[in-house]
Amino acid sequence: MYGCILDSLIEVTGNSERDALVQSLVMTLCELLKAQEGAVYWLGSTRHGLEARLAVSVKLEGGQLVSSLFQDSPAILVASDQDFSRCLETHGWVSSPALAQGLKRCVHPLHGRDGVEGFLEIVGSEYAEGDEKLVTGFLQIFRNYVRILDESERDTLTGLLNRRTFDRNIGHLLSQARMSSA
Repeated sequence: MYGCILDSLIEVTGNSERDALVQSLVMTLCELLKAQEGAVYWLGSTRHGLEARLAVSVKLEGGQLVSSLFQDSPAILVASDQDFSRCLETHGWVSSPALAQGLKRCVHPLHGRDGVEGFLEIVGSEYAEGDEKLVTGFLQIFRNYVRILDESERDTLTGLLNRRTFDRNIGHLLSQARMSSA
């Protein structure tokens, strides 16, 4: 069991690209917890209130986990989702019955520099003993790793992106532009 967890940690922290890192985190937790679904939502403020947008979704299809990334997903008002609201209010994870097959929906806060920045949603069977600690531990490692990535990408004096990060971002944008014009 410990070897499996260690391998999972190595896989998660092997990514320095944010989307791949988040995708790897959700996939890994779904595998370890034998969950049916997992997702990450990022928070943002709008004139309508605080909204959550789906960034990564993982679903069990045909016995395999399938992952999808989202750029401009529809927003969910946090106030309209009871689990998101409670999670944001308490800064702790919440659990409620999911819609089908006696599954549970667990929502965990994703803490960042400025408080809760998003949510991790896991849909599966009831957490077994130790699962809550496993998820909490992975999320703390994720937060620490993201903090290190942030520090490595920014100039400490100005707070601006450093040259390496700038070059990588420009390359990524140019690649996307070429793909969309093709």
